[in-house]
Amino acid sequence: MYREIEEFEEREWVKFSVQEFHDVLKNCAKNTAPGPDHVSWRLWKRFASDDTVCHFVTKIANACFDTGYWPQHFKQSISVIIPKPGKPSYDKAKSFRPIVLLNTMGKPIEKMIARRLQFESIEAGVIHPCQTGGILQRSVEDAAVALTHHVRTAWAKKKVTSVLAFDVAQFFPSLNHNVLSKIFKHFGFSASVVSFFSDYLVGRKTQYSIDNITSPLFDSNVGVGQGSALSPILSALYIAPCFHLLDKWVKDEEDRIHFPLISFLSFVDDGLLVATGDCRMDTHDTLKEAYAQMTSIFKDFGLVMEHTKTELFNFADSARNKNSLNPSINLGVDPFTRESPCVPKDVWRYLGIMFDRNLTFRDHVKFYSTKSVSAVRCMKSLGNSNRGLTPKQKRLLYISCIQPIATFGLRCWYKPGTRAFKTNIKMLRLTHNQGARWITGAFRTSPMGAMTAVAGLMPLHLQLKKLFERSVIRINTLHPHHPVLSLLERRKAKGSTLHPNALERKSKTIRKVIKSPLDSVIDNPSSEIFDPLSEHIKPGHRLVDRHPDKVKFVLMPKNRKDRDEYHNNLNLAPVREPNALHLFTAGVKHKFDPNVPIRHRTHSHIALVTAFKGRAVTSKTRAAGRRVNEETIVGWSTFLALIKAHKKLQKGWPISKVVLYTTSQLIVKNLMSTNSSSLLEPVPLPSSFGSLSGH
Repeated sequence: MYREIEEFEEREWVKFSVQEFHDVLKNCAKNTAPGPDHVSWRLWKRFASDDTVCHFVTKIANACFDTGYWPQHFKQSISVIIPKPGKPSYDKAKSFRPIVLLNTMGKPIEKMIARRLQFESIEAGVIHPCQTGGILQRSVEDAAVALTHHVRTAWAKKKVTSVLAFDVAQFFPSLNHNVLSKIFKHFGFSASVVSFFSDYLVGRKTQYSIDNITSPLFDSNVGVGQGSALSPILSALYIAPCFHLLDKWVKDEEDRIHFPLISFLSFVDDGLLVATGDCRMDTHDTLKEAYAQMTSIFKDFGLVMEHTKTELFNFADSARNKNSLNPSINLGVDPFTRESPCVPKDVWRYLGIMFDRNLTFRDHVKFYSTKSVSAVRCMKSLGNSNRGLTPKQKRLLYISCIQPIATFGLRCWYKPGTRAFKTNIKMLRLTHNQGARWITGAFRTSPMGAMTAVAGLMPLHLQLKKLFERSVIRINTLHPHHPVLSLLERRKAKGSTLHPNALERKSKTIRKVIKSPLDSVIDNPSSEIFDPLSEHIKPGHRLVDRHPDKVKFVLMPKNRKDRDEYHNNLNLAPVREPNALHLFTAGVKHKFDPNVPIRHRTHSHIALVTAFKGRAVTSKTRAAGRRVNEETIVGWSTFLALIKAHKKLQKGWPISKVVLYTTSQLIVKNLMSTNSSSLLEPVPLPSSFGSLSGH
């Protein structure tokens, strides 16, 4: 099994910090249902306002790993049984969905553990690049974009592509605890992590709740606990060796014979085998052999394929060939044998995205435009021009609930100028017009351009362009192990191993033929370098984690009365604390008419004033550049201020505390976040800083 994979060296497990608990609690919703302890998140956030409670919970989390014990109180849950909509019969258990409610106190600790495991698994390369479900910075659209790129690249090479989608039966309950513990040990996780999960996975109890009828507690020691923040990452770690072994098998076969298997993708328990060859016979033979190998690997890990859900899809021979062959495949397993082969579909739904054989995505856009139009028409019952919601509320509801439905999967089909794009945007325009008419209460004969402007909505083509450009910028922030990066140029791949279909190996002429959704990444280069796996933002290794007593963040109060006292204290701070170094930073972006020429015009400035012992020591201004936003300007001024403070500390100034003042609270919050961060933002500050107060 996993012994064929190279064993990893054991990695250190750092203790949890109070700041990690604050980060987790801040991102929790307030209106979720409580578990058996009947304590809501709203109440927990009130508890967390006391530092004593935060330190207490953090000590419990660290004690769990020190002792290898997960309290029995946290292992109890309530499983609320809800019927799945649209089922023909409710006589079977599969027609119902259990919603598991856990004890609220254990949830933030599980979230802290999950964030650590996510970061460490990706950083060490435990998670296979093909896995896109429940993994940091990986999404459904990433898998769809990668598949679209593979197919279009095959068309440019005059080859054909076939895919085989499979599903694992009862995935979460089928995970073996002993195998999972050995996987933790084999992939280099700390001994304390292995010991903790050996106890965490056993001894769980739950009780069913149906129509206010609650059953007694009973054992539920199968698989990983559903409803937990740890379930996605634990399942990803369990299935990761399977794809590492399949990857090894593919490379061995490529050395022996010509093997056209190109790639494979996975989203939790939904897998996909992709084969490209000169003809359908080659791709089908490859898929059959790879499917048998995948079934054998899963069997070794105690997993079973649900063959009835296996689907075949043959992409067309080219983008314009609508009459290409669409043969079936004999997988050699029941129910897909020689007598009843697996019949391919004309339109295939994968992870919510509708693929057609020619990749026009007309069926996809038609499906979601119809769905969004139906949602807009249903929302008309919430209000009109005389009653119900105000136009402001209706606009907010439309932007937050309807637009994401209509634009789902945009990255796959957004290609302005093509015939398919014009057809797709025409279908989406109906949703946009219906929403604008509902918001404004205008007549059907009202001009759409004016009605869209009055409703406060962007024109549809500009809205789609904004979303696509945002997705392009997001690609620049991905970590080096992301599967999309392996398809780009080497200078964009951040050291990732390039795929055979990488854009770097394609000339500009072939790229125009491919029409890949990743071409825009090359056309829109970014001057910033992002490293989401930087040591400075790793949970447990950040400045606020290592020196919690030396770093203090102070945000401006929301109450107006408290603000007056807050500002008075700021004015007197340089006098009251003579040995503190006060750094005042600001950033200004000038507004002017770009059509009026002005010589030596400066677009933005950063300013810094350093005060020590009641007097100004340094006063500087710098030009910040042209294409920057206000947050970036303030960030540069903050960066310059911290460099100045560090130099003065190295010179031996008698500084007891460093106080940093900024005009943007967002910059202060970003200093504490563990999200994707530019390499310019994490500053390795020395522990000699007495205190860093962000005002």
